[in-house]
Amino acid sequence: MTMITLGEKVLSTPRIADYDFDIIIEEFAVVESNASDSQVVVSDSLVLRNVTATVRYDARIILNPLSGEIEFQLASENEAIASVDSAGVVTTTGAGNVGIIAKTPHYAKRVTHNARTEDGITVDTFISYVDGSLAKLLSESVDDLVSSGGGLSLFNSRNDTVATYVRSNSHWTAPLDWTGVSPWNSTGGNKRGFALLSPCHGLMANHYAPAIGSKIRFVDANNSVIERTLVSKEQIGTTDILLGKLDSDVPNTIKHYKVMPGDFSDRITNQLSGGVPVVCTDQQQHVFCREALNFSAGIGHKFAELNSRPQYSESIVSGDSGQSVFLVFEGELILLGAHLHKTGFPFLSAFTDAINAAMTSLGGGYQLSIADLSAFPTY
Repeated sequence: MTMITLGEKVLSTPRIADYDFDIIIEEFAVVESNASDSQVVVSDSLVLRNVTATVRYDARIILNPLSGEIEFQLASENEAIASVDSAGVVTTTGAGNVGIIAKTPHYAKRVTHNARTEDGITVDTFISYVDGSLAKLLSESVDDLVSSGGGLSLFNSRNDTVATYVRSNSHWTAPLDWTGVSPWNSTGGNKRGFALLSPCHGLMANHYAPAIGSKIRFVDANNSVIERTLVSKEQIGTTDILLGKLDSDVPNTIKHYKVMPGDFSDRITNQLSGGVPVVCTDQQQHVFCREALNFSAGIGHKFAELNSRPQYSESIVSGDSGQSVFLVFEGELILLGAHLHKTGFPFLSAFTDAINAAMTSLGGGYQLSIADLSAFPTY
């Protein structure tokens, strides 16, 4: 924010960087008619292969703010060629190139959608992940939790003022260990999340982090409260990933979380169609499910649509920044990142070398713990 003084008046002008964002358009085919079809296995996916089909090409807009929470408006420059909804789905309604505009209060960017239909195309439409695949394991791990039922809240009761917390044994993810996710800090209260990557290092959102000197509170499985002080922090490049160092290690009754290896995205195909579920926390310490759109340096996600997941899906709202996002793998929570905005966040596993270097710089003697995916193929 730039401040300009004119006499007794002070005018403030926003920096473009505060509203800057990356915009990606990902095209996909929608079958309108076909001559024949059959089910085939491609890599880790069972697909319906439509041969000599007539298809139209729709798209999805993925937005990644570079600084923090931003409100977007999406619009098509020509609705007769393509429309776009608030979730970023572009639907072809005609033919030709059409601009799709994403606007913030002070900034706008444009991408081009090539709206068209084509004949004689072979199209594979995702049906499901195959047995033994990493994607199927990740999906079923969450679906099994959904089927068990339960509430959303991690705590039956809490009193931040006197630091008393009673964990719920009946929320839908009760078998998982949430003790490494802080419910409170002295800067933001229940906001400005912090999750442990080691006994003394934690993940925060750079644009919405607890201050140095903050008390960071954890609650173990027996409802005992442990507090540590945030003594230093380091940003990972220009990303929203911020690492914090505590004044001393937490005890082994408090969990710290593994991350996925750097080649994780090579082990899952059909990322856009498959709807691999991620598990999120928010400022109220609710746990809910969303579905990943991709596993690149910036992960986009959406409201869960598959199977019975919608009953445990919620929107990300203002104030949720810094709260954690996980995959469920072999009964463990694997930390993916922290909310940057309402539909995405930077993917920790794309920055493992830089994060390990920052952990070394901050001190403490720890590096990231990496989940072992050696049993699953790459594609």
